[in-house]
Amino acid sequence: MTGLRYPLLPYLYAVAEPEDIPLYADSKLVAFLRDQYRRENLEALAPDKPSGETPGGDWVQLVGSAYDRTSYGFQIETTAEQDDELIRWLNFGRTENLTRYSRGIARTLSATS
Repeated sequence: MTGLRYPLLPYLYAVAEPEDIPLYADSKLVAFLRDQYRRENLEALAPDKPSGETPGGDWVQLVGSAYDRTSYGFQIETTAEQDDELIRWLNFGRTENLTRYSRGIARTLSATS
């Protein structure tokens, strides 16, 4: 199975080190952190505009997601086969409302363990 692998801290907070996670962030700080991380790590994916300004586009979804949405993390014991099944289900299943389906995920994982 292939997929995009991306570091967790930049994805959540737009920083590379835990000590750099801000306790509070307003929209100006979020924009700064995202742009700083982009310039240091994603320049090939999202280069500056010709004027040197931050480009628009979907690259912002790769950095600082915790500032825009609520994220949930789960730690459950699974086999490699169960992991692959869950990833397939999430990638190709009906996940437009994950909150509604989360109980189904838990039931499915419990039933197969």
